Amino acid sequence: MNIMENLTSWDLLEHAYGTASDIPPLLDRIAGAKGAKQRKALEELCARVLHQGSVYSASAPVARALIEMLDTAGGDERAALYGVLSAFAEAARESSCCEASAADVRAIREEILAGGSRFEQELAATDETIRFHVANLVIAFPEAGARAERLAREGYAVEPEAEVRHALLLGLLRVPEPAADWPRFVASALVRETAPENRFLLRFAEICAERERASEEAVGELVSTFVAGSGSFEYMSTTEDSDTARFLSAAGLLGKSRETETIGRALSISTNQMLSLLLAERLLRVVFDDQRTGWGQQSYRLMNADGVQLPARGMIWTLLRLLGTLLLWRLFPSMRKRGFEPGDRGGMRCIEYEGVAGPPPPELPEKLAPAQKRALETIAAHEPLWRIRTNLWKLFGLPESSGELR
Repeated sequence: MNIMENLTSWDLLEHAYGTASDIPPLLDRIAGAKGAKQRKALEELCARVLHQGSVYSASAPVARALIEMLDTAGGDERAALYGVLSAFAEAARESSCCEASAADVRAIREEILAGGSRFEQELAATDETIRFHVANLVIAFPEAGARAERLAREGYAVEPEAEVRHALLLGLLRVPEPAADWPRFVASALVRETAPENRFLLRFAEICAERERASEEAVGELVSTFVAGSGSFEYMSTTEDSDTARFLSAAGLLGKSRETETIGRALSISTNQMLSLLLAERLLRVVFDDQRTGWGQQSYRLMNADGVQLPARGMIWTLLRLLGTLLLWRLFPSMRKRGFEPGDRGGMRCIEYEGVAGPPPPELPEKLAPAQKRALETIAAHEPLWRIRTNLWKLFGLPESSGELR
């Protein structure tokens, strides 16, 4: 395969390290390689055109070339190609808010959408890994269309593997205006679905449709399945396509009283420090009607018992482990079941909110409202929160120990 026949202006394009003139030989290596040699070449390619999740002018032409390779690749090699294409789709979704790369993101989306008919053929592939990545690609973006929605529903109904069904459900949740029978599809799926992570998505869809009319059963399972899945590390992300964003969005549709109750219930059963802090932050913002912005900007450090910062390599190692884990998840979806919990190397996490801005912080009332009292009682009683050093309490004028807060 001669990639230069498909595009002759690589020297006018760029990747993470400069001009893309070195891409055609790399693509030719990938097209002719198998096994470990192909994986190594794909890693080199991703380092250039998907560096740390960023996209470049050379990214979309590379995606097009990889799609063309699918027609001649063997089973294992095709699965690896699909894994990288899934990473392209994920990068295009997460980078869509960056103006600097907007044109490159649009170009990637166009290539993935153009390959839709090619992907659809493999929804019933015998290889689970291929089906998983194809499920990620069929409705990678909201504009995939009614045909993609129908095929994803049909694929979900017969798919034996929970992880593939999960990817199909994620795609269906991206459809901006699903078909009129969507509530019936969700209700039918809830009867058959057994995987907790998939039931979370279905309960989310149910609450989005029912809003304040949502049943206690639906809300209770939304809470339990969300917290149960918090070992996957995705909970740290609050992007629109994350479980955390879905949980908080669904809670917000229940009305303020049920929203605070739902977030408080999740906090009370969480054993994960990072998730607990995120839920405590949102709970305080809701019960005190905080209008400040910039809550997502935080700094992370590790401290010893005397308050001395531990060497930076601890956090660097954690980040490297995370990046490696995410890459493995993309290529080998079955590894997602193992989860990821960053180690603290014996230190205490110190998390500071640095970007909070806007109106003055809300003043604590002399007499707390019942919802405020319940929220503070839940926070004071939740032990994982008090193993973190944070300025969150100070930002709300609260005591910085559980005992004083009680």
